[in-house]
Amino acid sequence: GLLPFLIDWEDSDHPAESLAQKCKLIHLEGKHPHPEQINQQLAILDIQMEITLGHRPQILASIETPNGVVHFF
Repeated sequence: GLLPFLIDWEDSDHPAESLAQKCKLIHLEGKHPHPEQINQQLAILDIQMEITLGHRPQILASIETPNGVVHFF
């Protein structure tokens, strides 16, 4: 599905903190056959992500990199 799962890193640093900051997430959205259900669940979790109608669950992302914007579908 499109709902996130959570990881408790306990006392250790999040792995992303040691990465060089060369890329930036500039757009994230989801598609789902029943977007209203997913939007309700995301609202309960206080997650801001646009879910629109699609034939299958799908996450679309655009990331700004040193070599330009990359789109993941």
